[in-house]
Amino acid sequence: MLVLFAYAAAAMPANPWNLLTAPGSVSATTATILWDKQEDAANGYQLILNGKPLNVTRATNYILTDLQPATTYKLEIGVAGVKAKSPHQFPLYNYRSR
Repeated sequence: MLVLFAYAAAAMPANPWNLLTAPGSVSATTATILWDKQEDAANGYQLILNGKPLNVTRATNYILTDLQPATTYKLEIGVAGVKAKSPHQFPLYNYRSR
C-alpha cells in the first residue's frame, strides 16, 4: 500500500506540478514519479531525494530505483539551474515504499 502526502504551507499554492506516483508503479524497491511539464524547464528538472541531488532529466517522469522496503522518502523536484526563492517553491512529497 502506498501512502502519499502532499506538503502544504499556508502561503503555498496548490500543487501546480501535479506531482504524483504512477498508479501501480510502486514496489519495495522502485517507484515511478510523474509531473506536469513546466514552461520554464528548458534545462530539465532536478530531482532531490532525501536532500541529495539525484539526477537532471528533461522527461516529466522518473523511475526511482534502489529504494529500501517500508522506508519513507522525501522527494523534491525543481527546474534545473533555478535556485528556489523560498524553501517551499518546489513540490515536496513524502512517500513510503512498500
